[in-house]
Amino acid sequence: MLYDVSGTASEFFCYNAIGSTVALTDSTGVATSTNSYEAFGKVVASTGGSDNDRLFCTKERSAIISLDNFGHRYYDSNHAESGINSWVAVYFVGIVES
Repeated sequence: MLYDVSGTASEFFCYNAIGSTVALTDSTGVATSTNSYEAFGKVVASTGGSDNDRLFCTKERSAIISLDNFGHRYYDSNHAESGINSWVAVYFVGIVES
């Protein structure tokens, strides 16, 4: 994704070498928010007021569970360096209708 349009404002994404969002800019090129990461994706510094949820490796980070959605698995960047298994698999058994 190169840009996101919310209402009348556009935000343009700036990525680092592994695809993590390091900045968002407005249409004039001025940075509106920035993010800095540790080696395994934990956000160590953030500026600006954007509600961007695409952070580490451009994956969506859930604000509710603080995990990055990698499709069939979720990644926990907050505990990646501690040696704890950082990947969480989600399996759906089915929907029970009453």
